Amino acid sequence: MDSTVVIARSGGGMKLDEETGERVQAEDQVEKHQVRAVRDNIRQQNPVVLIVGNGNPKCPSKIPYRFAVLDWFKPTHVWSEKSEGKIIIRYRFEKLNPKEPSWWTPKDRVSEDTLGQFPLPN
Repeated sequence: MDSTVVIARSGGGMKLDEETGERVQAEDQVEKHQVRAVRDNIRQQNPVVLIVGNGNPKCPSKIPYRFAVLDWFKPTHVWSEKSEGKIIIRYRFEKLNPKEPSWWTPKDRVSEDTLGQFPLPN
């Protein structure tokens, strides 16, 4: 997650690890209605609003509420990959208006690697 691009995972398939107390992927994710909806939004060029929770460890700044709206984004990619032996589905979203400052970007950040610079899987 940076100021203009968000890489997210599809929901579901998680369980609480009794040893560590952390949520881990317990089963492979499969394409269901959520994934089909994102694919439809890509095809129809529909923007979506992204919401982030204050427990998200990938957010570059502190979220002021339990949940907060990031902004309008356009979904650009859907793919699956293996992570720790399980298949997970990922999404890539680009901010609709990248020139507008993103409230979640830390103010003291001098330079950042942008996720838009990295190649995406096919």
